[in-house]
Amino acid sequence: MKVATYVLAVKHGEEGQMELASKGKRNFDMPVCFTPEYASHLFHFSESRVCCDEGDSVYLLKGEVDISKISTEEDFPEAFKMLLKEEENLQEWTVLRQKSAECVNSKAYKQRVREDLERTHRLLQINRVLM
Repeated sequence: MKVATYVLAVKHGEEGQMELASKGKRNFDMPVCFTPEYASHLFHFSESRVCCDEGDSVYLLKGEVDISKISTEEDFPEAFKMLLKEEENLQEWTVLRQKSAECVNSKAYKQRVREDLERTHRLLQINRVLM
């Protein structure tokens, strides 16, 4: 059985190889999800979700992961993570989006975060009025 999976990948520098993005010292888990909406959010704020340096290429990839061998594992989430780490050829995955990473302390990145917070706040206010 295959499931559609979205991951963040990073290519460090011009000569680097695309690899599954590492969470590094971040408090987040692997940058993996199963819905396009959350994948878009992960990508939009990828600089604060994965280990990357300013100027690295960040990719949002979509692929099919065969989970038939791990579907009965007791700790399915861990087995899935290991399966992804063993994925050697991300080149076969579909690149949905690509960008150059910004510094999380940059004016542009802080602006992006502020705009998202404002948009989310407006949506919450609208939803509260509609309830």
